[in-house]
Parts: sequence; structure tokens; C-alpha cells
Amino acid sequence: MQPFPLRIDAVVFDSADDLQRIEWDDGPPWTLHVAIVNDAAESKYRVVATIDRDSETLPLESVEGTLPGILIARGRASRFDDGGRGSWLDALRANRSVEIPHADADRFRQALLRAPIANIELPEELGWTIVDIRPRPILSLQNQAWTSELSGQLDFVYDEWRVSSRSEEMQSTIGRKLIRRSRAFEDGFRSRLANLGVISTWDGYRVRQSQVEDVARKLSAEGWTIEIDSAQVRVANDFDVEISSGIDWFDLNVSASFDDMQVALPELLAAADGNRSLLRLSDGSFGIMPSSWMDSLAPALELGKREGNAVRFRPALSSKRTIASETPTAPNLASSTCSAGTTSW
Repeated sequence: MQPFPLRIDAVVFDSADDLQRIEWDDGPPWTLHVAIVNDAAESKYRVVATIDRDSETLPLESVEGTLPGILIARGRASRFDDGGRGSWLDALRANRSVEIPHADADRFRQALLRAPIANIELPEELGWTIVDIRPRPILSLQNQAWTSELSGQLDFVYDEWRVSSRSEEMQSTIGRKLIRRSRAFEDGFRSRLANLGVISTWDGYRVRQSQVEDVARKLSAEGWTIEIDSAQVRVANDFDVEISSGIDWFDLNVSASFDDMQVALPELLAAADGNRSLLRLSDGSFGIMPSSWMDSLAPALELGKREGNAVRFRPALSSKRTIASETPTAPNLASSTCSAGTTSW
């Protein structure tokens, strides 16, 4: 079959016998649906398919041929969405009916694992517990010695199954669970990366060094898992501020929590000095400080003098209340003391 030219009004389909004029149908696309049903009365499983759009249904015997994204039927060519199930349509058109005796159920079940069964209705009698869930995306980044860009791979976690976005495997079994991928969710995650300026390449993704913190912070807030050099990236989820007072001084101590990990003030100050919010945590993972916290902390730190693990303030420079008002956790005031001691926010 030779490729045919596509125009707004019609297409010409070149068959082996003669030229046949095919009108172009500019309506909505036809959609293919496939299901495997149990015919208990005949002790068989049957593969059935329907092609429909809006309120119309197209009989399979009316289909004259298909090309990627196009269906030809009744002398007209239309847009076509086979949902990755085109091979089932080919089998049904070639055989008219596909039936499997109940006695061959075990062999049929195993054969299904090698077939494209994403978004295909399956009967419970086949013994699989179907798992159709929203996947959790994982963006894994790797530093490269020869470039300032990080290479990236996008994976999806479905229940207990982690699969590469570039894998052609559309389902997996764990025990009696049949886990199926969702094209719609995965395409949405790919679009999100594109919206953030992440570069798609033939072998994965590329993220510029200057983008890493912004991309990691935004995606983490949306429920993504981010990894850098195989280590998880955590976003700070709590900020503790403690003020210790003496006769003529106040000490400000700040720590940030990353899940169950804590980072003390010296490390936060080093990050602030380097104008970076990505920290290496003690367990080998990475932590990201929200930029709003770093900005809120800067004015308070500029008022005092760094001494050991704290920042010391003299009353002549600032009051304790003024210092506290500069910190991002000031609204969470818990207690205060007038005499020398410790005050926590």
C-alpha cells in the first residue's frame, strides 16, 4: 500500500486493484474500546470490540482499513484513536471472532500478560486483581562531570511497580495483582516537565544546574519524588527558632527540619552565604530550603554577630521582639520570658 496524500476535502486510497476516492470525514475521532467477556452459557471467553464517537457506533465489518490515527470505513476517512489497542482490532477483523474455552483459562491468562491490555476490561474470573491507579512520578537526576546540565530519567511508581517512562512494558504482575499503566496520567507528567523548562532528549531529560532547585521545589510540592545522584531530595517542612537571653545580649538559634532530619544554624548560614538552598543532609539525601524562609531569615541575621552555633544581638541594635518578627515562624509564638533565659518560637 502506497502512502496517500491527505487534503481537507478528501483522500485518495491506492489499493492493489484500482484507485478509489475516499471522502474526508472532519467529525470527532472514532474511539476503539476492547473488552474480554465471560460467556458462561457457552463456557467461553470472548474478545469484543466497539468503535464509537458521541452517540454513533461503527460496526467492525464496516472497517476497510486503518493507518496511524486514521480509520477508513464506508468510503470515508476519519480521525481514529485506538488507545494502543490497534492489534486487537486487527485480530478481530482477521478472525471475525476470538473465543477461548474456559478449559484454556490458565494459558489465556498467561498470554494476556504478553498482550497490550492497558484500558481493556477484564472479567474477575480470570483471577487477576486489576490495579488501575494514579502513578507517582520520580525524576532521577545525575550530575555529569563534563557539563553543567544534569541528566534525568522519569520513572512512574504504580503500587509496588516502578517502571521507566521509556519502557514499552504496559503492565506487570505482582502476585495475583495485574498493574496497568495509565497513558493519560503519564502524558500529564511529561507535559509538566516541559512547562518547567526541562529539556526532553532521545535518552531522557536534561536539567540546567540553575534550574535544579526551582524544579525540585515545585515538583516536590506537587507530590513528585526527586532524586539527585540516587539520593532523595527533601523539602524543609518545619522551622524552629529559639532565642536565649542574657543581661545585655540575645542569641538567636534556628534549625530546619526535613522530615525526620534536622539542620542546624551553621549549615543554614553556610547555605545563605553561598546563595544556595540545596543542602547535603547527614543521611546522604539532599534538602531544599524554601526561598521564602531564606529571604525571611536574611534581615534578622544581618542585625547580629555570628558566635558559634548562634547569632548574638545586643540590645542597642535590636530588641528580642523585633528580631523575632523578622523570622518566618514569628506567628507561632509559644512563650516568652522577661528574665535571662530561653524563649522559643
